[in-house]
Amino acid sequence: MQRSSDGLPETGKTPLPNAFEPLMHLHTEMAVALFLDGEGNSLGIQHHASDRVNLVDVPIRSIVAMALQVDAHFLLLAHNHPSTRLEPSRQDVAFTRKLFMTLDGIGVRLLDHFIVCPTGWTSFRERGLL
Repeated sequence: MQRSSDGLPETGKTPLPNAFEPLMHLHTEMAVALFLDGEGNSLGIQHHASDRVNLVDVPIRSIVAMALQVDAHFLLLAHNHPSTRLEPSRQDVAFTRKLFMTLDGIGVRLLDHFIVCPTGWTSFRERGLL
């Protein structure tokens, strides 16, 4: 398995943004949205916590509201799988497609969605799912 420059396991070629690394160590699911300006600078971050091991509810409305509030041009999303399973579920793929289309409608581009687990991560873009 490849390792990033800071020694963390890396599953794919796409580097994991620092804001998402803490997800590797959680025991319940959490989603994190990172809002970026047109030059890729961070405008804000939004956390969506869950008390469940296999599900996190991420309201698209909340993501859209923050994207508009901070005038984001781009968004990166990540959520963890506390298990070591990096495969996106059908629900993960369906949610990502719905979010992509919704953000596209307001002029915000979803750059990637990462699934993070204790052994590494995977990128929806790298897998051809975006």
